[in-house]
Amino acid sequence: MLNVVETLLEIVHGIIFLMILIPFVFNNRIILLAYFYFLLSIYIGWIVFNGRCWLSMLESKYGDDKIMDDNGNTLQYRLKKYFNLELSEKTVQIIYWLVNYLAILVLCYKLNRLTFGIIWIVVWTLFDQKYLKPLKINKL
Repeated sequence: MLNVVETLLEIVHGIIFLMILIPFVFNNRIILLAYFYFLLSIYIGWIVFNGRCWLSMLESKYGDDKIMDDNGNTLQYRLKKYFNLELSEKTVQIIYWLVNYLAILVLCYKLNRLTFGIIWIVVWTLFDQKYLKPLKINKL
């Protein structure tokens, strides 16, 4: 039963990773608004759980397999597992945040909320640097 739960959680996580493409592919306002609020909930989850993804936490709890690399990075782990890509942690972070921030800007532009998107990115970056990065360093 746990293997089924683990597989299901991994599929859901993969779908969520791919949802980053929504702002680039869709122009339907309802879809974009739904994704906007979904994305906000993800960021709120990172704040509530000190920079950790609640879905990754469930995967770690219910899965038999290790879902993170040695640095606690699930994206880096998945890139290696599914695409056999071994990138440095810094490279993965740069690519991830570049794509993520670009998706936020495109999303907010399409929803006529570009100013909100810029503020979101600035506030998140400041919050991440001030509060979440020190927590991750202290855990190592």
